[in-house]
Amino acid sequence: MEGPSERGITRTLSRPLSHPFTTIRRCQFLPLPHIPPPPPPPPPPSSFPLHMRLHSLGARRLFSREDLIIFSSSPASATLRPLRFCTDGILLFRRSLPPSFSPSLLPPVLRAHTRTRAHRHFWYTRPSRTIHQQPMEQQKWSEATPSACVELLPLTYTGPAPPPVPPCTDPTPDEQYRQGVAEKRAALKQKESQKQTSSSGSGMLASLKNAVSQAVLTVEKGAADVSARTESQVRQLEYQYDRERFHMYFHELAAQGEVLLADYRCGAMHGGLQVNGHIQITNHYLCFFAETSSSITKTTDAVMGVLAAARHPVSANVEPRSRPAGITKVIPLAEIVSIQPSVVLETIDGQAPFFILLPAPTVRPTALQLYTRDNKLYQFLGFESLISRASGAINDVVKGTALDQAYNYLDHAWRETVGVPSKDVW
Repeated sequence: MEGPSERGITRTLSRPLSHPFTTIRRCQFLPLPHIPPPPPPPPPPSSFPLHMRLHSLGARRLFSREDLIIFSSSPASATLRPLRFCTDGILLFRRSLPPSFSPSLLPPVLRAHTRTRAHRHFWYTRPSRTIHQQPMEQQKWSEATPSACVELLPLTYTGPAPPPVPPCTDPTPDEQYRQGVAEKRAALKQKESQKQTSSSGSGMLASLKNAVSQAVLTVEKGAADVSARTESQVRQLEYQYDRERFHMYFHELAAQGEVLLADYRCGAMHGGLQVNGHIQITNHYLCFFAETSSSITKTTDAVMGVLAAARHPVSANVEPRSRPAGITKVIPLAEIVSIQPSVVLETIDGQAPFFILLPAPTVRPTALQLYTRDNKLYQFLGFESLISRASGAINDVVKGTALDQAYNYLDHAWRETVGVPSKDVW
């Protein structure tokens, strides 16, 4: 084993390591007697990464499946003083280190990972074979791959699908928001110009009136600016979170260049059970994902067991099924033949909710039903959105509820993708 003799070595493990944060479960700090330091080693070559600054090493974490060596300082030396041991056995050191610390650790490779502003985790591995750890986004993508998820189980319908409702003529919510902001700014400018033209006059009363009008206009303009800025920040933050979810669950579509138009929290019918998740609308796809729970797993296993028993009656329950990580579904808009705003009715004894088409144009919809070419019926209900709630609380620029806005996005994208729906599908 090689290492700096002036530091002291607490323990060396020869077992393989699977992860840097689960390397040592029990580790006892054994201080060694002070040894006079050897002469300083020659400077490392320029190609070796240890000459880099420590903060630049925190962007990438490397670990090895070789022996792990933990170094500590002697009592007489204050160059590296351990503060405490973590639960996983990694030493927690002070953040400030001398410039000569990195060259003195050759040949072991030093990597740092910032956990807090005041401390850093350091671990040292032999520079033999190094494995690059995947970024956090790729790890999330690998956890949410379609192999670890099950598809949404819709209903099936027979006969022709109901004809589509008339197209939505309102602009999309994004267009409504931009138009509303522009109209408010134009109204404030027009009001300000009118105040300036009407302020012509002489006398103390006219001056007082102009001062009051200017103060009222300034307050109104400031309130409008604060409201617009707050809503803009809320929309940007919500859209950022929506894009992260889209890239996490549907990274293949994101890699193809699909642009996320809207994201709404809603429920979907999955094998007769309501599951809560998110519906995401792009220019060419409608996507849904939901995290699993025990009840969802039982329902999925029951439905899959029935299908497996129908296909293979002998070996239906032989293979064990692992619990899925989530429920996903990607519906191409070109496969949709009809989008129906509907009404969902509550049932007794915990039965599945009952969906009906709108009985009259004056009835407010509470659900959406999608009919596809392969005779599948997808049902969504309980739409919510932080952007719609914030817009309703701050101003009334965007029309309708969260369901109305989701249907607006979906209808525009669907009709633009399909064109004029063909009459031979219903």
